[in-house]
Amino acid sequence: MRNLIAAIDIGTSKSVCLVGEKINGSLNIVSFFQTGSTGVSHGEVRNIMKVEETIKPIIKQAEEKLGMKINEVFINASGMSIKCENKTATAVRLKPEELISQQEIDNLDNEQYESYIENGVVINVIPQSYNIDNIMGEIDPVGMLGKQITANYKILTAGKAPITLGKQIIKRLGLSCRGIFTSALASMNAILTEEEKELGAVLVDMGAGTTDIAIIKRNIVRYVSVIPFGGNAVTSDISACCNLSNRNAELLKKQFGSCNSASMEDNDTIRIPGTNGREEKNISSKFLAEIIEARIYEIFEAVDYEIKSTGLGQKLKGGMILTGGCSYLSGINYCASSKTGMECRIAYPVFPLTQTSSEEIGSPAMSTAAGLVKMGFAKMEKEGTVYPTATFLQKDNEEVPEDLFSSNENPEKEKSSGEGKAKRKKGSFFANLKKNLFGNDINNNKA
Repeated sequence: MRNLIAAIDIGTSKSVCLVGEKINGSLNIVSFFQTGSTGVSHGEVRNIMKVEETIKPIIKQAEEKLGMKINEVFINASGMSIKCENKTATAVRLKPEELISQQEIDNLDNEQYESYIENGVVINVIPQSYNIDNIMGEIDPVGMLGKQITANYKILTAGKAPITLGKQIIKRLGLSCRGIFTSALASMNAILTEEEKELGAVLVDMGAGTTDIAIIKRNIVRYVSVIPFGGNAVTSDISACCNLSNRNAELLKKQFGSCNSASMEDNDTIRIPGTNGREEKNISSKFLAEIIEARIYEIFEAVDYEIKSTGLGQKLKGGMILTGGCSYLSGINYCASSKTGMECRIAYPVFPLTQTSSEEIGSPAMSTAAGLVKMGFAKMEKEGTVYPTATFLQKDNEEVPEDLFSSNENPEKEKSSGEGKAKRKKGSFFANLKKNLFGNDINNNKA
């Protein structure tokens, strides 16, 4: 069985199917396809049929490339229903004289997934610390002695409706949902360095419909949030201010978009060809940058508010890491730094890729999909198993007896054995061959 993990990133503007394989400890991307997305608004599924229609072809393409049938996938969760909440759980130990085991801690952690959330479900449980009797704030209590374990968690929840819709899509595609991770956690695991995780950093994943935020300190995720603005808001602003269709506004943003209006000359213009008999128009590069800059500053103002609300802003020495499809805008790191006061870098998946992998895998827009695969492997390895992610496709009549053209030396013996059954198939093979070549009754076809 191949050691595979498959993931589907269902996004507002694009959906991605990614399959990774672990070979000798190295993660290789063995299948990758993406397509434009419909039926998703601000990171949440709205129309099951439209999403299904867009995802189905890329799953089929991924299967054809693998030569295998994909059975199960990990998917992402995003949107405004994502919440980060504090939770405490206590367990009284039945055998306090024994050392605390990893199984005890895992059982306590897993119980939190069953927590009651009004109109919501628990997506991810993130341990913060454990109190063992009067010993407070232990990160790893395995091997300690104590009568009682009190665990402190951050639990990430989502609305029941969007999660149910996402699972229904996967089921309608003939797949099983192995697990769900929030987009912010997935992207964080794909792009942050170990040093950044230790020093403390904030991830800002700027997608089309949302901007996902995750804060980590000392290798523990401390906060997750979602802002309901992304690249589509910038496109809408350009469309409204420049009197362009959304399609042309998106093309204009991608080709000439910048967040640094101060660097633009007043007389620099962009020529937009006319269509359907309309005259061409010229748009000032500075004016375009001012439109983009205003919206991007608004997004980072919301990001700054979220960071300050945690009280961790001054403690994040690893700075801000930007990723996602909107992070390619020229000057965006300057906007982020000037608004939040943090050092910024633009990042993309950092794990090893094979030479056959598409260069697009290493782009910021692929961070969530890559992170889903990476977290899938981490979950599988923690459970000490290999998931049945995919099975080999078997073609019709693929199994042919090795002795198909051998002589029939002992027909009486073969009639009572499995080998005889296989060789009787050989006879029907020749009969069918002669029928196809010479007709139904060759004895009647005399010269």
